[in-house]
Amino acid sequence: MASLNHIATIFADYKYDEKVGFESSNGEPCLGCITEIDRDISCACVTANDPSRCVVCEHYDIKCGSIPSELLGAAQMYWNFVARLEGQERFLSRRQIWRIRRALVACGSAWRELEEHLMNPNNLAMVTLQESVANRKTLNLSILQSAGANLSVDEVHERLDAIQPPYARHGNCVVTLRNALAHLSVSEDVVVGSVEEEGQCDSFSNGSPDKLKTAMEDASGSAAVCKVTHAGMPYYDFQ
Repeated sequence: MASLNHIATIFADYKYDEKVGFESSNGEPCLGCITEIDRDISCACVTANDPSRCVVCEHYDIKCGSIPSELLGAAQMYWNFVARLEGQERFLSRRQIWRIRRALVACGSAWRELEEHLMNPNNLAMVTLQESVANRKTLNLSILQSAGANLSVDEVHERLDAIQPPYARHGNCVVTLRNALAHLSVSEDVVVGSVEEEGQCDSFSNGSPDKLKTAMEDASGSAAVCKVTHAGMPYYDFQ
């Protein structure tokens, strides 16, 4: 599950710059296109017949949802970084391209996991339940201390860490995404020590299926003006 408050805290350093916007995009891309650009760095959020649904989401038959405001800064950094990669292969070694591509895959995987939570209509209810359970356990711990339970400072900290709701624990998809984005920005020059031998490749991504490429090329509309559907919130028009 994913909490918008937790997302806002984790990505507090990523500030959205309205003047910069999203490069190579006629408007703010949808969340679905943000999760797709690791597979195709030339991915474009464009519409054809329906201004509320982009051709990418239409191709994959998924719901076209907006980017939560709490994620706009991170999404902008990611989108613009990837947009600037186009045509840069000739300036990099094949090993550097491989490193960046590997980092993109990690980012894409984290974005898709987070999107899955945010687009789940039960997300808000489950986050609320997790917080309720955590609050009850915190209250129980407080009562124990008030009653004179002999707990060391370290033990109290351990119990508080264990009490945290699952969405806020270390290793959750929000933290994974933050770490993946931080690595992406320096990936071309960072040796990947977790593999026996680094690979080499000629491109940053495989690109979209031919049918989707054609649809993006033929589409004449701007980015989708989609509904806010994240965190189990009711539908309302995004302005």
